[in-house]
Amino acid sequence: MTLSSRLAAAEKVLELRYETLNDAKKRLAITDDILAKTALRQRIREEVLPELRQCETEYWDLLAQESAFSTVEEVDARNAIVEVV
Repeated sequence: MTLSSRLAAAEKVLELRYETLNDAKKRLAITDDILAKTALRQRIREEVLPELRQCETEYWDLLAQESAFSTVEEVDARNAIVEVV
């Protein structure tokens, strides 16, 4: 598996983890039962967030590896900076 395909796969997994987190937060917002809210908060804290952080770490590591092989022309870099500013 190439570095680019590993990066794309990691990005997809990361998107799915963020979707899981968003769904859990939505469910937390509409749940009235205090015990269910507590259980959801605990699940987010103990399961969802650690998985998300692990995926983020893997993604950023792969991105750093990918960037080591990438070059940007000076003109392109300047244009990007101008657009950001």
